[in-house]
Amino acid sequence: MPYASIPDSAGVIHGCYQTSNGSLRVIDTDAGGKCSSGENPLNWNQTGPVGPRGPSDAFLASDGGKPISLTGTTLVSLTLPAGNYTVIAKTGVFSLTSADIVDCLLEAGTTILDEDEVRLDSLSTTNDDNEFMDLIGVVSLASPGTVSVVCTSSSSASENTQLLATQVATLHQS
Repeated sequence: MPYASIPDSAGVIHGCYQTSNGSLRVIDTDAGGKCSSGENPLNWNQTGPVGPRGPSDAFLASDGGKPISLTGTTLVSLTLPAGNYTVIAKTGVFSLTSADIVDCLLEAGTTILDEDEVRLDSLSTTNDDNEFMDLIGVVSLASPGTVSVVCTSSSSASENTQLLATQVATLHQS
């Protein structure tokens, strides 16, 4: 039993278009297939354009933990090439001595992408009772730049901070 050669050995798909009703059928010209009267031949052999790029790179920074000062402490930073990014950060915070407030910012240069605040009570005095903060943002960098997680507090520390930036082809915001 012969097998069809569609597309043919040159990579061309042959077909016939019915002019009266628009129906289309594919034929195997290597096996003698032809268009009948009332049909026009159509051939396809083009490769389409390359589709849009998906995420091409992911960048990750992490830090085990450090004390957070009132003047601001950079917990983690990433220096990124020019491009569009989705950025996600997570950190655990805990009070070192007493009740405290911790403010954290996700920054790209001087632009704030997201911010979060957590109030720690006097029971949150060890890293076994830490609170978690999540920060999410998007950024377009026209030239290489830095994305950072910066926190302030009077008597707290961070634990297991992670910063992930995923490069994307296009950012669509609503």
